[in-house]
Amino acid sequence: MADEKAKEVKAEVKEAPKTEQDGQKSKNKKVSRMTFSEVEQGLKKAMQEMGGHQSNFARHLLARKKAFSNSK
Repeated sequence: MADEKAKEVKAEVKEAPKTEQDGQKSKNKKVSRMTFSEVEQGLKKAMQEMGGHQSNFARHLLARKKAFSNSK
């Protein structure tokens, strides 16, 4: 009986879903790999949740936005 439970536990462990392989996006994305629209969304989110553009994340997003505007 203990062997059956051990086999069930092993089967459950093998069947555990992996978040990245299931097609779900990673929560965090490097700023250097963001598109212009993602940068805009990130800035809006930073303004709402962080109360401004004082955080390092928001400053990096602003620098990325400036890089996009310089390349056009």
